[in-house]
Amino acid sequence: MEQRVVKPLTKDERDALLEEFNAIQDAIQEGVKKKPRMSDDERDALRDKRDKLRQEYFDRLPRILVSRCPVCKTELMRAFDPWGLDGLWWQEEEFTEFEEPPACEHFAVLTGALNLNGLPPLGGRSQANPGPEVPYVIPAVLDLPTMTAVIAQIPMENGYTAFPIAYFCERQPPPEALTQPWRETSYNYTDVEGNPAWTVKTDPWEFELGPWIQKGKVKWIAPNDDQFQIRSGAPNDYPYADVEGLREQLQITDEEMITIPPPAGEDVDPFNE
Repeated sequence: MEQRVVKPLTKDERDALLEEFNAIQDAIQEGVKKKPRMSDDERDALRDKRDKLRQEYFDRLPRILVSRCPVCKTELMRAFDPWGLDGLWWQEEEFTEFEEPPACEHFAVLTGALNLNGLPPLGGRSQANPGPEVPYVIPAVLDLPTMTAVIAQIPMENGYTAFPIAYFCERQPPPEALTQPWRETSYNYTDVEGNPAWTVKTDPWEFELGPWIQKGKVKWIAPNDDQFQIRSGAPNDYPYADVEGLREQLQITDEEMITIPPPAGEDVDPFNE
């Protein structure tokens, strides 16, 4: 299917769009509280305008190079907001369906980490779940047959550093064996029978990557490598071994950040929380 060509947002356009989006959210909330209440027609019109802005934001986000397949060397291009966590891309609650560039047949899932580099947390109105500050792997996923993780680095324009962690394999595993993508706390997928399915994955994380590098299961893109060449070697060659930061899950809303322990295989029942 031919992809629709759209003009990517500039920083100024993105900021203006978010400002208008938030203003409409405020108007809807104020309209519900005021007396007499906002009419249903007025509210629906505002919601429609808000939803169109949300869709425009996702449709026009830059599509950037985040990884490369170690099997066929195809580039992995993905939508990404490089300007800050106030962008809707980082906020699970604001997600909407949008078109991504096609990935190769070996691509499995994209996870990630985000290092604040000592800067203050600064997000948006809805919670962002950018992962820990230090790159990691999920052994339950990486142990799947032929699976490899590729870790890259993307400097963000607000001073943070993003670490996309992309998983690729020669033979795709059952969908339920994978995990929720970066920034998401639940996993929506299509099962082997073609039915929609949903769960919360809590497979433990591993931050000590030396053994995985020795086994050839973790590869990387060197910092500042515009060509995104796949690299491998000994653990001492891995360029992100000295990244310092929190090894917990970050949750950032506005200027507040809380941390929670990384997943440990616990059972989660979101309907009882």
